[in-house]
Amino acid sequence: MIRRTISILLAATAFSGCSQMVYVPPGTSVEIALARRAEVTKMPPPPPGSIAASAASTGGAPASPRVRNLNLPAVEPVLPTSDTVTAVAEAFTRGNDALQSGQNDVAINAFQQAVQIDPKFSEAWQKLAMAYEKAGKPDKAKDAYRHSKEFVQQ
Repeated sequence: MIRRTISILLAATAFSGCSQMVYVPPGTSVEIALARRAEVTKMPPPPPGSIAASAASTGGAPASPRVRNLNLPAVEPVLPTSDTVTAVAEAFTRGNDALQSGQNDVAINAFQQAVQIDPKFSEAWQKLAMAYEKAGKPDKAKDAYRHSKEFVQQ
């Protein structure tokens, strides 16, 4: 009887959605682990008239078994080609190399330069946070992780 009660309580706790578990490796602060955790983002709804939109409105089944061929040209993104992109890439590469070789101060300077040129470069913010964490600066690491999440969700 007691085992059944305990198992019911454990199941109720697990399925209630109120509990949230985050693994924190030994030697890492909980605040940094929570700052590093990826957030769930909601996907935008499909455009009206698309096959996915008609499938969603009919409960998962496509509205008709026929497939539409719209013959639209492929859309290629316009890639920026400027000196700032090159400067950001060089600073980011320099920071990665320094971070891998254990030169945390050099990595911090390089990643700071990268995010100064391109403040929306979320991967540079993440690497900057890692460098701060390795250098023993947890407050700056938390701020950098927050910046990286800020720009990923936009």
